[in-house]
Amino acid sequence: QPVTMRAYKVTVRTSDVRWAGTDAKVSVRLIGAEGKTTSMRVLENDSNNFERNAEDVFVVRDVDVGAVSRVEIKHDGRGVGSDWHLASVEVRVLDADGKDAAKSKSVFFFCDDWVKENAPVTLEAETGGGGRAKYKITVHTSDKRWAGTDASVTARLLGEADGVSSETAFFNLENSANNFERGRVDEFLIDARDVGVVQGIEIKMDNSGLGAAWHLRAVSVAKASAPDDATHFDHDDWLDGKTPSVLLRTSDPAKKATVRYVITSLTSDLRGAGTDAGVSIVLFGEKGETDALLLESSADNFRRGKKDVFNVDAPDVGKIIRVRLGHDNKGSFFGDDASWHCASLEITNTATDETCAFA
Repeated sequence: QPVTMRAYKVTVRTSDVRWAGTDAKVSVRLIGAEGKTTSMRVLENDSNNFERNAEDVFVVRDVDVGAVSRVEIKHDGRGVGSDWHLASVEVRVLDADGKDAAKSKSVFFFCDDWVKENAPVTLEAETGGGGRAKYKITVHTSDKRWAGTDASVTARLLGEADGVSSETAFFNLENSANNFERGRVDEFLIDARDVGVVQGIEIKMDNSGLGAAWHLRAVSVAKASAPDDATHFDHDDWLDGKTPSVLLRTSDPAKKATVRYVITSLTSDLRGAGTDAGVSIVLFGEKGETDALLLESSADNFRRGKKDVFNVDAPDVGKIIRVRLGHDNKGSFFGDDASWHCASLEITNTATDETCAFA
C-alpha cells in the first residue's frame, strides 16, 4: 500500500525562566492515536532556536500518523548548560500548499519542565480542547521587615471550563535578580494551559538562601488579553520552611480583601519627643477594625521633628473613623523614657484615594 505523507507545523515554546534556553540539537517524534509514528526529526531552522521565552516554528514532513496524540522530544546535550526548559509543543496539520489545513485544529502538549541530555520526554495531548493562554501574574510582597526572599518561587493555576476542573503544571516565577524584595510588585507573563475561569493559585517557595522566609501580601491573575479583568487572591502571611506553600482560592471566606494604606506620621519638635520603641496602629472603620499594625520603615523612624511614611497592607475597614496608637516601650533604659510625642497623622486608602487626618 502507498504511504500517505503529511506536513505538520510544530511550534515549540521555550519557558521564560533562568537558563531555560539550549544550544543542543532538539528532535521530535509524532505519535498517532493508533500507534503510527514519524521518524525522529531534528528541529532546526535558525542559529538561535530554543532561546529563553522564544517561540520556534518548524515544518515536519513525514508519514501521516492520523490524529496526533503524543509527542516524544529530546536533545543531544551539546553546548554548555544544555538542559532545556520546555514550556509546550503545538502540532497542526498543513495542507499541500503549506497552509493550515481546513478543519485542522491545533493539538497542544504541555511540559513546563526541564528536558535533560539524552532523556526523551513523552507528552500527552491536552484533552478537552483547553489550548493554551498567556497569563499576567502580579505578585505583591509585603512592606515589612524581612518580608523579601531570594528563594525560588513557583506557582500553578486552578480553574474550571465547561464544568471540568483544570490546572497547570507548576511554573517558575522569575524574571529579575530582584524579584520578591520587600514592598515590591513583580509582574510575570506566563504561557500555560488555559484553565478556563481561574479559581485558585498555589504558590510555593523552596526556602533557599539566607533568611528565606517570605511575607506574601497578595497575588492577582489575569489573561494577557484582558489585563483589567483580574482575579485577586489575598494572603498577608508568611511562607517559610514550616509552611513553604499555600493554596489560595477565590471562594476562601477566611481571607478578607486587603488594601494598601499610606500612613504619614509627624513627630513633634519637642525635647524628648522621639522614640526607639516599636510603634503600632489600629484602624477603626465602618467595616470593622484591623489588628495592631507595626509602623516601621527605617532605623530612624520617629525622630524629633521627623516625618515618616509607611506603606501598610491590611483588611479594608472602609471609611476610617478613629485610630489607636501604641508602642512596646522598648529602648527605655538607664532612666530614658520611651514615650513618643506624635504631632499629627495622615492615612490614605490607596484603593479609594480617601485620606483622613488626625492631629
